[in-house]
Amino acid sequence: MAACSIIVLLKGDHDVNTEDPYSECLKTLGIHPVIIPVLLFQFANLEELRACLKREYSGIVFTSQRAVEAVTCAMSVLTDEEREELLSKWRSKLTFVVGEATALTAETSLGLDTIGKESGNAGDLVPVILRQLIPCKESKTLLFPCGNLRKDSISSGLESKGIQVEEIVCYHTICHPDLQKNIEKLYFEKFVAIGPSTKEALLQVGLVPSATAAKPTPEGLTQAIQSLLMVKL
Repeated sequence: MAACSIIVLLKGDHDVNTEDPYSECLKTLGIHPVIIPVLLFQFANLEELRACLKREYSGIVFTSQRAVEAVTCAMSVLTDEEREELLSKWRSKLTFVVGEATALTAETSLGLDTIGKESGNAGDLVPVILRQLIPCKESKTLLFPCGNLRKDSISSGLESKGIQVEEIVCYHTICHPDLQKNIEKLYFEKFVAIGPSTKEALLQVGLVPSATAAKPTPEGLTQAIQSLLMVKL
């Protein structure tokens, strides 16, 4: 393992002002991570999103941290009283999320109690939502703030069971303009993508990751590295 003590992490983005849970997890294994941001996120349609938030729904679905951040940004122009009134309404409804990171962001930024954080992807979240909503007899419609690259898993999986989904694209995902330049500065034989969106961005610039985490979590990343190196960490 000593020969593989440096690992390059290709992540969606990276905030240099906060601790990265993936890096912290790898450091406990004696691995030094080098982070290269792969994607950039740009908010979109915030005025329309704000209008949606004021309407009535059975609940809301977040499949990414960026969607939560878009909602937070859309509310930022409201007065403190207006924002608290709107959040109070949403706290009385169901909030479904994919992943622990998304759950944490929704809980800390918006004060929302979440359901489904154990889900690794949108497809896994669908049965969680169905178990909550199918027993309800009243009309059911969910708000789904999402990115431009979202898959159809949520809408198709729920609408086939009679649950309406209103999608609103609130952010765009683009390839980081410095990705190839940053990668060319480093020499390495293998690299690991943290999730499918990161993998797709790499493929767009002609880079094929050696492994991709099955779930975008520190544990999923560790498993991908174990599989790649064929060494018990």
